Amino acid sequence: MKQVLFAAALLGAATAPAAAADAVIIDPVISAPVLSSYDWSGFYAGVQVGYGWANVDRLNTGGFANSFDADGFIGGIHVGANYQSGAWVFGVEGDIEYSGIDGNDAGVGGAVDTIEIDWMGSLRGRVGYAWDRLLIYGTGGLAFAGVEADADGLINDSQTHIGWTVGAGAEYAFANNWTTRLEYRYADFGDQDYTLQPVAFDANYDIKVHAVRVGLTYKF
Repeated sequence: MKQVLFAAALLGAATAPAAAADAVIIDPVISAPVLSSYDWSGFYAGVQVGYGWANVDRLNTGGFANSFDADGFIGGIHVGANYQSGAWVFGVEGDIEYSGIDGNDAGVGGAVDTIEIDWMGSLRGRVGYAWDRLLIYGTGGLAFAGVEADADGLINDSQTHIGWTVGAGAEYAFANNWTTRLEYRYADFGDQDYTLQPVAFDANYDIKVHAVRVGLTYKF
């Protein structure tokens, strides 16, 4: 009987560490929380302000040609829509804005000839790459401008220029429905003929504009 009790005691001592090992509880691995990426898809509308610098090339019907600069503040509204696929963002955008860009040739070649860009607009595509709430994009498309030419303050003519524009920008979503942007665009509005008789020769004006804009956008 003593031998049986002794054997049972030895068996119990041998199996105790294994039972204790089985009783150890292994803590589950806790994964770091996954932050959701910002979704750029959807319709949006906003406002922008900026400053533009224009170069004007003029050619009179009499053969005289010269160039001069113009500049001024700009501001308006924009509307558009984005579609996001992975980190790539594709969109279309249109804008229209008031322009205070003006300048004159200081009387070089005769009369003081003045250019005023009254308004500008565009219809563009956008392609960008998003890092969550930051979007870097390029843009390009059609550009339009309403321009008034004046000869010596006595006679003027207005024309609509149609050309193209290209640029790039950065946009940041500081809230779920609000973004802010900084954008540069170059616009070549092409040339148009202006009738400025009898004060000056009829003239052809070719207009190119560099502009920097900041904007605030609401995403629906």
